[in-house]
Amino acid sequence: MVNNEENSENSGLPPLSAPLTSFFSVLNSDNQKVFRRVFQFCWNIANSRRFTDRGNIMSIYWLIDRLRIGASLTTTELSLLTYIYQITSKGKHIIHSNKIYLSTSFPGVTHHTLECRLVDLTKREFIIRSTRNPEIPYLSRYVFKQPVWLRLSPSGVRVIEGIEKDMYKILLNSSLDDLTGIKKP
Repeated sequence: MVNNEENSENSGLPPLSAPLTSFFSVLNSDNQKVFRRVFQFCWNIANSRRFTDRGNIMSIYWLIDRLRIGASLTTTELSLLTYIYQITSKGKHIIHSNKIYLSTSFPGVTHHTLECRLVDLTKREFIIRSTRNPEIPYLSRYVFKQPVWLRLSPSGVRVIEGIEKDMYKILLNSSLDDLTGIKKP
């Protein structure tokens, strides 16, 4: 922990704030070992409770909603994109649209609403729809009049991964703030 950057890369711990770094540097080697263990313990608790604590569930919902608004997505569009992202293995596979229409992941959302949101996501180039399965284009029995095959476009993957990255960054920074006592009311 003497070298703050080396510590955060090797142990998964965040870098220490300037006051904590100066405090750490004046400790003898035995006290530095104790400090490392206590800091690691506190960091593990701050991070693990972030996703399981009842009070924080609503905070995470608020955070996701804020990131959703920042990406200019409706709640149904975000639900569709994340669902497609998951069932296509992060956009690597193509699916039939019936996997969406027959899914129980969208309770209360009508078939028509799902179709409209898919059209909107296609117009925004987050998903790509086709009448033929691009994985087996040579089979004529898999050609449809309507575009029933879909996959996530690279920009759709970037939107979901960007939201995940931003969410992780905000949660990491708030955990670090909780741990170091910065920005306390």
